[in-house]
Amino acid sequence: MQSINDIFSELDSRIDNLKNLSTSGLAHTHLRYEYDIAIIQRNLYKFPIEAEQRIEISIKELKDLKSLGISLINKYQLSGEFDSFEDNSVFIPKTIELDDKTRKRYYKLAKDEIEYYLKELNLIKLSLVSQKSNNHNSPITITLSPDFSFPQLRLEYPDAEPVLNKSQLALLFQYLKNEKLILPYEKSSLSTLVMHLTGYSENTIRKDLTYLDDLKKPTKRQNNLSILKDYLQKVITAIDTDIKSQKKL
Repeated sequence: MQSINDIFSELDSRIDNLKNLSTSGLAHTHLRYEYDIAIIQRNLYKFPIEAEQRIEISIKELKDLKSLGISLINKYQLSGEFDSFEDNSVFIPKTIELDDKTRKRYYKLAKDEIEYYLKELNLIKLSLVSQKSNNHNSPITITLSPDFSFPQLRLEYPDAEPVLNKSQLALLFQYLKNEKLILPYEKSSLSTLVMHLTGYSENTIRKDLTYLDDLKKPTKRQNNLSILKDYLQKVITAIDTDIKSQKKL
């Protein structure tokens, strides 16, 4: 019977090869195409209990590798040449010292592969968390990994989409900024902040922040300011309810 470790065996092998880069002199043989993690995702449903924990093990190993920086690549590599003076040529190994340019090139290949695995594993992890929440019909609580990449948030958590659209959210955050309820972020930083909180594309939010006056104008389809006001009124009503409750106490 297949175990969860069997599913991760090829990835484990790739991680072991990457670990060996710091001690082995054979970087050119260990660096190759990225292993397709989709194979893992297709089989994890068989192990609903162990899946998340097993993913965390691989994520930690990859993070440890990434933290090594360029020291991940051994400066001294094995090379060699064939002895052509005899009828039966013999391969004679020798050690060479990598120049900085070659070492950096090797390191970039390894780093790109590590980051690819981290990204894909974190997406699988988020998907598992989302499925677990949906299966239990419980409210969605989102916990983001430091390696999480936006705007996948809305793809992984479609049921957690904000009630305000991107244009209304752009207006909301601009008002919060103007009224000094948040720090005075410049446009690019504010769009990044909104992206992290809502899952909408950073570029899309930045464009909306550029055309705020247009977003304030009502159209046949919607009135962004009225919609925003209605939802803020709900917030005020909720606050009023809490204030009245405290007075009763």
